[in-house]
Amino acid sequence: MRSQSGAEARGIDTHQMLRKRKNSSALTMSQMAAELGLSRVAVSAVVNGREHQVRLSENTIQRVREHLAQRGYVPSRHACHLRAAPTRVIGIMHVGKIFSHLIEAFHLLVDTLSEDKQGLEIIMTPRDLVESAVREVLARRVTDLVWIHNSHAGEEYRDGNIARYLKNTRTIIYNYPFGSPLGEKEMLDRGVALVGVNRMVHLRRLARLLKQLGHRVIVLPSAGRGSNNTPYYEVFESEGLAVVDLPPVFTVNGMIKVMKEQGVTAACFHGDSPACLALNSLRAAGVRVPEDLTVTGFDGMSRAYNPDLTTLVIPVEKMVAKIHEIISGSEFGQRHCFDMELVKGQTHGPPAR
Repeated sequence: MRSQSGAEARGIDTHQMLRKRKNSSALTMSQMAAELGLSRVAVSAVVNGREHQVRLSENTIQRVREHLAQRGYVPSRHACHLRAAPTRVIGIMHVGKIFSHLIEAFHLLVDTLSEDKQGLEIIMTPRDLVESAVREVLARRVTDLVWIHNSHAGEEYRDGNIARYLKNTRTIIYNYPFGSPLGEKEMLDRGVALVGVNRMVHLRRLARLLKQLGHRVIVLPSAGRGSNNTPYYEVFESEGLAVVDLPPVFTVNGMIKVMKEQGVTAACFHGDSPACLALNSLRAAGVRVPEDLTVTGFDGMSRAYNPDLTTLVIPVEKMVAKIHEIISGSEFGQRHCFDMELVKGQTHGPPAR
């Protein structure tokens, strides 16, 4: 595992950044009032939904609301009860579809963070409501946000409107897709901590293993060629393997067909769960694994119930431990790219001659 670069590598004082972020997230009514040239009472009335009780003009109300949005400020739903220093609150947010290794990370995060003396907020949201969910995060006065990223989907945290709100909380992206075309500099410059793996590097290791074994034609059943998954195809093809397309829904008959007609000798699933399900169905249909077909998984979640699967393991426990370390410290804007282990089980071998 290697953890480096980020703010420290660029000579940024992380303690200074922490103080700056705390000041930003602790934006006061008086500060906003001074910026707008209005009284604190007027700004407070708009923030707390009492603008008409103090008879503010619609023009003034609109000015305050626009300023709040520009500053990325969301009023706390408990603000009227808070008079002492703000309580530290950790947020865990997941967007969209959740995979088995993300479920494991989610459980570990909850178990680990709930042991500390701090608040814990959990938000699950569909992709089309991400901005509303981020606003809800701030309304709950979350001081540290762990955004569990679904690497198969978009990177909503790059959206300008969302970024404006995220600047008011320390953000950590879990399962960050290192090696993506968009790069990391933008996120690191914003002070976002990145924790994840470089899938492409380790898929290349798997591709080279298959090539060394003598495989030439493979399928990627659970990926599907498309805008998000094309890089997976490119990795295997760049190593000299031909990738045959399968229908979107995996079937044993479809697999047997491409084995007979197109010479497919290996199936690389992008997930241990679909790989294990396919193994059972293939063997029931008389397909010998690995004699007739090599089958590999991805994520390492099968180790508890199927240790024979050849797979790439995401180090979930180490990554969650790093999240806890970050939250316990004062880090901003650093990258933590973890290595994956290639577990050579019993489901891979040379193709039949």
